[in-house]
Amino acid sequence: MAWTLFITNVPATMLTLRQVMVLYTVRWQIELIFKLWKSEWALDRVSGLHRERVLSELYAKLIGIVVMQFLLAPYRDGERELSVVKVVHIIQHHILHVIERLGNLEQLTATLQELAMRFLKNGMKDKRQERLTTSQDIRALEAAFA
Repeated sequence: MAWTLFITNVPATMLTLRQVMVLYTVRWQIELIFKLWKSEWALDRVSGLHRERVLSELYAKLIGIVVMQFLLAPYRDGERELSVVKVVHIIQHHILHVIERLGNLEQLTATLQELAMRFLKNGMKDKRQERLTTSQDIRALEAAFA
């Protein structure tokens, strides 16, 4: 029937229909991010028993997540996007190379540049055949209400 029904407890005076539609589109992405954080960064698992160890591990994972999201953000708005899952797997595979070069700025820079090239070559999301990306959905909504 081509209907879309939005049910919310937000008063109509606070959000327009357009804003509700954009928020609904982004909502699913937020859920996917939390799912990704739990699965790929194992936020639901820690290897320590002592409070300090657990907090240190949790903070390290959260810092890693924030840095990763920040670094990938420029590559998320376009026709092809970097896959966070693929990038995490590439980093996990090459992290020892990065650690080994921490003492030498030239080698570290070269290794990080090589890693970035691997991201762009092997870390892209597969092209979607049927559905638009969230950023494409939002642009389409904005165009419809312009």
